[in-house]
Amino acid sequence: MTNVGKWCTNDVAEHLNLKGLGKYSSILIENGIDGEVADTIGEDNLREMGVSKIGDRLKILKALDEIKQAKAQDEFCKTLWEGKEILYPTCYDRIFSTCFGICPEEHSPSTYELTPNYLTIKVMKPCRFLCFKCCCFESSYEINNVDLSQVIDVNIKGVNPSWCERLCCFGKTIEEVRVETRSGEVNVMRLGAEDGQAVANKIKRQVEMAQRIERNPSMG
Repeated sequence: MTNVGKWCTNDVAEHLNLKGLGKYSSILIENGIDGEVADTIGEDNLREMGVSKIGDRLKILKALDEIKQAKAQDEFCKTLWEGKEILYPTCYDRIFSTCFGICPEEHSPSTYELTPNYLTIKVMKPCRFLCFKCCCFESSYEINNVDLSQVIDVNIKGVNPSWCERLCCFGKTIEEVRVETRSGEVNVMRLGAEDGQAVANKIKRQVEMAQRIERNPSMG
C-alpha cells in the first residue's frame, strides 16, 4: 500500500474487496470515496451511505484505518529534497584529481536526502591501498541518518575561490551546510552557493516541525 493518498475510488473499492467487503465497493464509488478522503470517513458517514449493519460498518472502518496508517507512513517517508555533493569547486581541481580526465574520480559525490523526520547523508569514501587512494576500485560508503528532532543548529560556512581561481578556472563558491545534533555530531553537506541557504531553510523548517511533534506527539 503506497501512494494511497492518490488512490482513485476504484482503488479504495478494491481494497475493501480484498477485505471481504466487496458488496460495499459500489457504495464507496458512488459517493466518491477516494484515497484523499477515505481516512476521514466515520461511522455516521457510513450510516448515511446506507451501511445498516453495525458489524459491517466497523469492518469497513477497520479497512479504512489501514489506508490512514499507510498515508501516515507515506508522509513520514516522502522525499522533500535531494541533492549531491560538489566535489570540485573549479575545473582545475577536477583536472588535477583525474590526471586530465585519464583517471576516474577518486570517489562518487556524497548524496543527500531530506524527509519530514530525517536527513540522510550517504558519504562516499575513496578506496585506499596502503596509504594511497586507488581510483581503480569502487569506493565504500557510510549512511548517516540524522534525526531532525535531535538537531540543535543549522548553519552555513561559505568557501570562496581565490581571485585567481575565479578568473582563470571559473571557480565558484561552495556553501557547507553544517547540521549539529545534541550529541555534538556535525554533519556537513557541500553545496553550491545557489542551493546552500535554501536547503538550510528547508532543514530548519523540518527541524521545527519534528521537535514540535516530539513535544506534542498528538500532532503526528
